[in-house]
Amino acid sequence: MFIFGFGHRTLKKYGKIISPCLTCSKGQSNIDFIRVTIWFTLFFVPIIPISKKYLLICSHCKDVEEVDKKTFFDYLNNTIKKDSFGSENKNNQTVWYGKTETQINYLKEMERLKKERERIINEN
Repeated sequence: MFIFGFGHRTLKKYGKIISPCLTCSKGQSNIDFIRVTIWFTLFFVPIIPISKKYLLICSHCKDVEEVDKKTFFDYLNNTIKKDSFGSENKNNQTVWYGKTETQINYLKEMERLKKERERIINEN
């Protein structure tokens, strides 16, 4: 006897940005980037992913917008975004999102060492 089914969902949070919501028209709100995966299960164990949905969720009004994979990762990977006044701001929230403080400190230290190594090479 086999017990199989589908509908088990997993969520993966990729990060968030601060951006105006198109639905609630609030000045600035956090937009969460979430991927929902629906799985085929065998004996209640997820085996094969059936579908994936890429969602943008406003933290203020809880509005959900489903986008395609390319658009999702274009938004997510675009760490330099234009604010409402047209100036560019570096958005480090997506770079460090989901990492522990130890991981963040390690990555910052690696960046510092890389810059120092480049400086030494340029001096020679």
